[in-house]
Amino acid sequence: MAHLLRSWLVAWLLLFGAFQLGDRTDAQEAEARRQPADGAILMTGDSAPGLAHLDEVMRKTLTQRGIPGAALAIVKEGRLVMARGYGWANVEAREQVQPTSLFNLASCTKPFTAAGILKLVEEGKLRLDDHVFQLLGDLRPLGGGKVDPRLQQITVRQLLHHWRR
Repeated sequence: MAHLLRSWLVAWLLLFGAFQLGDRTDAQEAEARRQPADGAILMTGDSAPGLAHLDEVMRKTLTQRGIPGAALAIVKEGRLVMARGYGWANVEAREQVQPTSLFNLASCTKPFTAAGILKLVEEGKLRLDDHVFQLLGDLRPLGGGKVDPRLQQITVRQLLHHWRR
């Protein structure tokens, strides 16, 4: 259970940019500023055998919906098999989306997180009244910081409802 919750935590940290995924090389920077001659949507990153059709799906979606850029990553059996950037991360600066580009998702992931948690509840692997930080008992504050004792009282239900007792 702690492993699953730790995976969720790492995913959230990655989504919100707590980890830097790497700097671009000069060659990548030059490619990012290249303007396509035919107005096509440029791509960065690697595809995988059998997934090339997704490039056309992404290009079509961006064009039809007027979206300047997006990134797509696919994981199979715990291994990253495709990571691509499409279009522009910054239109004015002509900076192309990279597979490692970070996007502000705001609250878009909350329903997915809630559905995943409720699925665990349904399977009996988690209870809504479980205390979250007891499930993650080996987490420690960085740099010798002090832990607020109220953390031990926070439940899964409270996180889903955004309230405290």
